[in-house]
Amino acid sequence: MTLDPPIPDDETNPLRTPSRWAFPFEKMKKNLGAFSTPFSGVGVEHAPLYSKKTANSFVLHEWGYLAENKGWNFDSVFSPFWRLYYNERGGHSISVGDRLIQLGPRRLVLVPPQCLMRCEGRAPAPHFWLHFSYSRGLADSSPRPVELAPETLELDLIRRLKKLRSLHQKALPEEQDLLLATALAFVVLSRQELVWQAPRPQFLEKLTEHIARHFSSPLKNTDLAKMVGMSESGLTRAFNDHLGVSPARHVLNVRISEATALLQHTAESMELIAEKTGFANRNYFSHMFKKATGVSPAEFRRIHHQKYGSSAS
Repeated sequence: MTLDPPIPDDETNPLRTPSRWAFPFEKMKKNLGAFSTPFSGVGVEHAPLYSKKTANSFVLHEWGYLAENKGWNFDSVFSPFWRLYYNERGGHSISVGDRLIQLGPRRLVLVPPQCLMRCEGRAPAPHFWLHFSYSRGLADSSPRPVELAPETLELDLIRRLKKLRSLHQKALPEEQDLLLATALAFVVLSRQELVWQAPRPQFLEKLTEHIARHFSSPLKNTDLAKMVGMSESGLTRAFNDHLGVSPARHVLNVRISEATALLQHTAESMELIAEKTGFANRNYFSHMFKKATGVSPAEFRRIHHQKYGSSAS
């Protein structure tokens, strides 16, 4: 698979968004956990989620490095963006179902969107991360997350990003970190070990962007099919072929991701969150949220308000 680097073509392109460096050592900036939003509060921020896509549908959101990442404990992480992790020594792990993956110097860990996981930090560890969006999805046969033995070029790009941070702690050179982080993502995404679904057709891109912007509204299969002039059966087949889920499941994933942000960062009532995220009522919202994440909305809020805010995810 060949990936051409993104070429900024106008001032609105997200790849031209100036980076904003959030320093954990400046006024102890609060970590946001990076659940439904790609911004942790302690990384180099670029384009927001659901921003205008480039020609090859790659958008860098954030990268970061903490020399001693403490308290890396996050339950029910369920995000609409990709993550890449690399730790120079052990101490951190992620769990997906019954699968436990230890982070360390012998592996890169690539986590696709909508992958429910738990992060656990048993001890402080040097932690590098990358958050980005990419339109293609892994094939159904591919493991989630993907463990990769780091190659020399990938380690060199990580080293250069870390050096850039240490040399320019208050203002990064314009676009230099963006290009290095994007290069790292592209090198990883081009690995032969990754098995991809077929590229998404244009109509599916249109539908997924519509869903991302209108998740609080009714999104019936009949209406989505009419938007692109196809049958409901053809719509379902396209979603299953290219995204690995039905249209209804994709809508649910987006709504659950948005709900996790509201539960974590606001004190809004369950009724209001249900309304804002497109659920018919509080009871249905609670039922579907627990089915997707394993915990109720109230329990999710309680866990995150009690435990989080000290490290990056």
